[in-house]
Amino acid sequence: MGDREAASAGEFSTTLAKHFDDLTKSEKRIAGYLRRNQDEAPSWPPGNLADRLGLSEATVVRFARTLGYASYPAMRRCCRRTSASA
Repeated sequence: MGDREAASAGEFSTTLAKHFDDLTKSEKRIAGYLRRNQDEAPSWPPGNLADRLGLSEATVVRFARTLGYASYPAMRRCCRRTSASA
């Protein structure tokens, strides 16, 4: 899919919904947490999110790539744009 930095507002939620059925159990936990905490979670580094969920940082980074983002920071930027426009 490539880098999704130019994603439009709301695309993060749409991307989550599109990929949700294909996510692993751990990735679904991340997705649910991000949905519930979309205002604050985008500011956290992957290690903080991993600690809150009892997962590895690598799992959080892989989650971003599974959704088609080039990196975790690219996914964070999209999340920030989505929550800022909500």
